[in-house]
Amino acid sequence: MMTEIAAAPTKARIPIWILILIPVMLAGAFYVGKDVGAGDSPLEGSDTDPETAASHEEAAPDGISLSEQAKINIGLVTADAAFRRVEQVIRVPGTVKAHPNRVAYVNTRIEGRVSKLLADLGDLVSEGQTLAEIESRRFGNPIPLVSAVAPISGTIVERDAFLGTSVDPSTPLFKIIDLSSVIVEGDVVEDYVSALKMGQLARLYLNAYPKETFKGRIVFIGSTLDPDKRSLHIWIQVNNEHGKLKPEMFAEMAIVVDANPQAITVPVEAVIEDGPDKFVFVENGDSYQKVDVITGLRDDVNIEITDGLYPGDLVVIQGNHQLLAVATRPQAGGVLEESQPHNH
Repeated sequence: MMTEIAAAPTKARIPIWILILIPVMLAGAFYVGKDVGAGDSPLEGSDTDPETAASHEEAAPDGISLSEQAKINIGLVTADAAFRRVEQVIRVPGTVKAHPNRVAYVNTRIEGRVSKLLADLGDLVSEGQTLAEIESRRFGNPIPLVSAVAPISGTIVERDAFLGTSVDPSTPLFKIIDLSSVIVEGDVVEDYVSALKMGQLARLYLNAYPKETFKGRIVFIGSTLDPDKRSLHIWIQVNNEHGKLKPEMFAEMAIVVDANPQAITVPVEAVIEDGPDKFVFVENGDSYQKVDVITGLRDDVNIEITDGLYPGDLVVIQGNHQLLAVATRPQAGGVLEESQPHNH
């Protein structure tokens, strides 16, 4: 009996190109899945939830934080950006002088001898006041006396009269200066001569009074240019009723030659310049942010801000350089420590 041997089933052959394509397709699917996962929102598969994202944003430095004690330590002072008049000024060095119309010499009309002195150096005298009496050389009984009187009110700054000395009409006995109004003389360079006008306002600053500003107006403009200095001589007349301005004091004049009556301005102390860049520190709660600005007209008091600030912004006008030192410090933490000394 013959035994039938069942034939083994024939195996299906898989084409080689399919074997090659499968790994490629799997790899493509892996990378596509990775890209999709990276772009998902935090609520859809990301390991960063909204609370964590918010906490990261709050931790980011947003200006320089200051405690109240730190503000005191650096002497921090702010001022507001506001619409103000801003002026174009010419800065000119000057010297205080007595006004020529307020200087007088006291002489006698006769030859004689000083018999009596009624005033001394430094005295404040009034117009018509008798300062000395002169005995005439002419014979008479009694001997004729002539009074030397003050032609103006003011202060005696020179005295050449002494008891018993001989005098004549050419002898100056006293020099009187009225310092209730003085002039400040200066020389304006040729480039700015065309901007000068009689009566223009000028502000004056003196080293003797660093916290005060004096005001005056142009009362004289020279008619000829100094050929060596290439400048024009001017006088600024200043009220000096309190007598603070003394002849020969040095002064800086800021002569106003133009103005914008309505401009967004801040005090000049607020703007820090670093090469072509200009910026201020703006108060935002207890922190201070560095803000770039573009400036326009600038005088000795205010500077125009054409871009970067809005009216009402509070800017730092004292202590801003200390803030800059913190802002530019390597790895600055954005906080000014209370223990920092007060730098001037």
